Amino acid sequence: MKKIIVLILLMIICFNPKNAYSSSIYPNFEEVTTQQELYKGSLLSFLYPYISRTVEKYYGYPKQYDLYDAKIISIKKTYEKFEYEIIVQVETFTDAHNPPMGIETITVLTSPMGTKVTNFNHISK
Repeated sequence: MKKIIVLILLMIICFNPKNAYSSSIYPNFEEVTTQQELYKGSLLSFLYPYISRTVEKYYGYPKQYDLYDAKIISIKKTYEKFEYEIIVQVETFTDAHNPPMGIETITVLTSPMGTKVTNFNHISK
């Protein structure tokens, strides 16, 4: 009799239907991205090597900066077809918790013939 009761309890415990749906500890986290944010992100990722090279040339060694905080100051069309002058501003820093080293303003000229940095301005903080 004890064996039957133990067997029934064991079956109830083992084969009990459970709510076995997977769930994330994070809620449905979908970023709402506007077209303007996509344009800014793609432009900054295009300009990243030019910004890095120019900042490294100024300091003499690679400096850290964050593309999330980068500002596109202006985009101007020049007299040439498909030629644009882009002015970008980034804050350089050393390590995560140190204060900013300075504000770097970089002017980039881009066209189908190539892209080059035309001006660099450093402001110490």
